[in-house]
Amino acid sequence: MNLTLDRYADNPIIDELVSWPPKPQKIKSLRGCFPMIRKPFIEIEYIGGESKHQQFQKSSFVQFWSEAIVIIKAITDIEVISEFKFQPAQNQEKLRQEVLDCRDECIEESVPMFAAGMFQLYLDQFGVNYKDLPVATQNNIAAARSRTMAETNPELN
Repeated sequence: MNLTLDRYADNPIIDELVSWPPKPQKIKSLRGCFPMIRKPFIEIEYIGGESKHQQFQKSSFVQFWSEAIVIIKAITDIEVISEFKFQPAQNQEKLRQEVLDCRDECIEESVPMFAAGMFQLYLDQFGVNYKDLPVATQNNIAAARSRTMAETNPELN
């Protein structure tokens, strides 16, 4: 969920996943690496084969990574691959619940956009890598996509 991830963008790994408007390409996986000689980095692999790399400072990477994987796994369908051993985030379940509560708040905040007919803006709040959304939200997303497609391709009507 793009809007929820944006609320956690003070974590630089999460910040790499957020863009406004969100990328239309779905992210397949996020791989974290902590090599001995080089700077630690992440690799974002998109469906279709494109990938993006970003390096980070050694001093804080493990802390950011351990937090980021809890956030990502809680609300997205992105596969997370850790290619190094690390200490899991403290209070993982508390952080996970906080993220889910934030997701629910973001869903509520987006409802007026849908009701006002701002369908593309509504879709931007979610992006393409979400999971476990309420049925009503999934239905709204499907309706917003359909209406957005009809608006951008009137010949399909």
